[in-house]
Amino acid sequence: MGISVGKSVSIKYSIRDESGQIVDASQDDNPWVFVHGTGQMLKGVERALLGHVPGDVLEVEVSPEDGYGERDLALTSYADPKQFEDYENLEEGMALFTEVEGEQVLATIKELKEDKVLLDMNHPFAGQTLVFDIEVLDVKEIEGN
Repeated sequence: MGISVGKSVSIKYSIRDESGQIVDASQDDNPWVFVHGTGQMLKGVERALLGHVPGDVLEVEVSPEDGYGERDLALTSYADPKQFEDYENLEEGMALFTEVEGEQVLATIKELKEDKVLLDMNHPFAGQTLVFDIEVLDVKEIEGN
């Protein structure tokens, strides 16, 4: 059975950045399972998987537009480091949660000074072309569909 909208899909994957370094991967005992066509997977990956069957192996290049989006400077801001618990141990590159308009948002510390910290709330892969190495493990009908 080939992958189509509304099917449950199980894949193993790894993601390489523009330098070829693996930046994320599924675990052998914990594949990624999603419903195709529901926005649970990046557009570029969903499009490439369409019609594939269990056992297929593919390499998919995903542009920022079809992946995690372009970087948005509006998603960066300065904050007082003392607003963070354990602020003495903050480091550049560290990920932490911060509150934006009443919601918890994951941010990365891009710059750290004594009196301010530059937070970046873009997805860490925003603005990057990524390569997904994918193995289709299973495709199933969803009961009730």
